[in-house]
Amino acid sequence: MLLEGRTAIEALHRVGVMAAVLGAVFLTFVPAQASPANLNTPTCADLVLKDSDNAKGFEPPVGQVIHICLKGNPTTGYLWAVSGVDGASVRQVGKIQYRPDKKPAKVVGSGGVFTATFKTVDVGWTTVTFEYRRPWEKDTAPARTFVVYLRGMTPRD
Repeated sequence: MLLEGRTAIEALHRVGVMAAVLGAVFLTFVPAQASPANLNTPTCADLVLKDSDNAKGFEPPVGQVIHICLKGNPTTGYLWAVSGVDGASVRQVGKIQYRPDKKPAKVVGSGGVFTATFKTVDVGWTTVTFEYRRPWEKDTAPARTFVVYLRGMTPRD
């Protein structure tokens, strides 16, 4: 009986360690308080792209702020990350932010939205690619990918 009890305690310890690691990863992606000066807060003038915009092209004018909002669930260990920016017409502004979905009290493990913010800085094409993966699984293919083609345009008056 003692061996079974020790095995159960060791298993509980492992579960507790994993929960602590996932909690630390989750807290890393909780967004800061939004303010009017914060570029990660979409405005009516901003271009907001979502999961349904995968593999599409857009032509934002130079100076346009672009928010790419992708659904995910960090409690599973999966996170969205920029895996490539091919071109120089847009640049990333800040880090990817995570905002959990509004949910009833005491609901654990629900998802939310990861938001990456970019700004058009020049004319020309840029391809931005994202991967949804567990950061510690380096040799595993991403669970999902998202790609968007952005053509920076001269602003129209």
